[in-house]
Amino acid sequence: MSENREYAATAAVKNRPKDFTSGYKTKMTIAFTTLLVAVVAVFVDRFVLMRIQRQILKTAVDSEAGLRFDVVDEKVLSLFVTFDENLDGVLDLSEFIQVANKILHRKKPAVEEPHQEKVADSSSDTSGPDVTYMAATEQLTVKSNFTSLVLTSMTKYSDDSSGFDGNEREIQGLKSWNTSAVPIATYSVDEFRAFLPYPVLKLPLGQSWYIVESRMDKNGPGLTSSRHYPTPVKGRLAILYKLLSMFHPRPFLLTRFGPQGTVACVRAESNDYLDIVFRIHAEFQLNEPPLMPFWFTPSQFLGNIVIKRDGSHVESFHVAVPNNRSLNVDMEWLVSTVEEEDTDTSYESSEGPGDMEVDIGFLPQMELNSVMPSILPGNQETVDEAKSTNKTIKWDKEISFEEAYKALENAFYSFKEVPYVPFEDALSKAREENKLVHQILLRFIIVITIGSGRTLRDGPLESPPVVHMLKKKFISSWTLVKELKDIAANGTNLEVTKAAQAHLDIYKFPVMSVVSLPNGTVLSKMNANDLMESQLNEEILRPGFDDLLSYIYYQFLEKGVTEGRTFN
Repeated sequence: MSENREYAATAAVKNRPKDFTSGYKTKMTIAFTTLLVAVVAVFVDRFVLMRIQRQILKTAVDSEAGLRFDVVDEKVLSLFVTFDENLDGVLDLSEFIQVANKILHRKKPAVEEPHQEKVADSSSDTSGPDVTYMAATEQLTVKSNFTSLVLTSMTKYSDDSSGFDGNEREIQGLKSWNTSAVPIATYSVDEFRAFLPYPVLKLPLGQSWYIVESRMDKNGPGLTSSRHYPTPVKGRLAILYKLLSMFHPRPFLLTRFGPQGTVACVRAESNDYLDIVFRIHAEFQLNEPPLMPFWFTPSQFLGNIVIKRDGSHVESFHVAVPNNRSLNVDMEWLVSTVEEEDTDTSYESSEGPGDMEVDIGFLPQMELNSVMPSILPGNQETVDEAKSTNKTIKWDKEISFEEAYKALENAFYSFKEVPYVPFEDALSKAREENKLVHQILLRFIIVITIGSGRTLRDGPLESPPVVHMLKKKFISSWTLVKELKDIAANGTNLEVTKAAQAHLDIYKFPVMSVVSLPNGTVLSKMNANDLMESQLNEEILRPGFDDLLSYIYYQFLEKGVTEGRTFN
């Protein structure tokens, strides 16, 4: 019995290590598997799930940003202007139909391509009159005169090669534009009511109003350059589009950059007539696809119209690009696009511009004139007898054309409250009045409308303390670099030529502000880009200044005044 118990005990002892080892191995296997699963889970979480979560979060953020309807950028503003056919700043139902078709991806019939219309003659939709409509109203015949740009006035023109190195393809539209698109056209007098002030305004002489209002906020975006065709303007302002289409079939009444719009004022008035002076800022796109856009931007269109108060008769009409300066046209053209594979050149493809080339030149003549006063159709016998009575109209009230032009300029440029005169005149006037000279030097007119140039124009140069100091102690001038070069090379006054060269020696792109003595000695200078990068503690901002840049510019002028005292 005892032997059996001993045997059983011995057997149990022998068998125990085997059972224990088996269980231990099972537990170790489970533990290892659990650990492996945990490691894999951590790996998946860190390197897979987190990436997915970040991508989802990024998509959500991007989606949210895309739904911010209060953000108006260049593309949004350009698209709005495209569909605002009457330029009233509001989309009515007929205009919204086009927007709806775009949203619904509805394609226009192939025969309807209003954005690619060409003005071929005076009977086209964009320039010719509606004969049925005009039967009961007077007609005004307008003649266009155009002399093409002087190519050698452009800075990129190469005298050695008599051409444009590397730009021949891009300037095809410019070189082929040698005559007016429509030499002569006749319009209903009723269309010229667009130039009349609204009756409710009752404006005094010289008080300006907008015919075409700007669509740009002071610090807001401009319009994209990646467009070929304008939207033909309809409604009350259609006459402006038609008139400019006499020069070229692709006019844009809203420029890509400021100043933007059309402004007018009454220069003279009588019981029956008004003499209205107006200023238009518009531009033309000269190239057709597949060439990229070429933008031709005259400095301004300046004109006047003598019209009856009720709009029933136009005595005379005239508008032209002023040619009293050696350079009067800015040009920009695209040389590449953001997305090379995007071949859609329609107005619906309005991506941001690619690389831009910029130049400036001289346009001898771009002018419209009425042939005679407006007459009723069919009265052929009155044609020979019709003579302008403009010279015999007795005005009850009037101001000079210079005063009217100044009022229009001030409407576009608030900083022009300070008179700006040509370079040579500034030197002589400063000598006469014992003042310093404040010069704004720029390579192209357009640089004062964008970037740091625009900031200088809309900020410091409009600041009341700066304006006050400029009026009191300076004679101001703004001058193009090319004009300075012409003065330095061809001037007859030695002191003036030396002054021009001294300013050229210190010029840095894009815009340079300079304070000098009347003899051209430079006292202080500041580049617009350097002004933008200036840092100043807000605590020392002097009372009366709204922003730091204006205060910095004021200090720059003060420095010039201080330096000037050492020469007295």
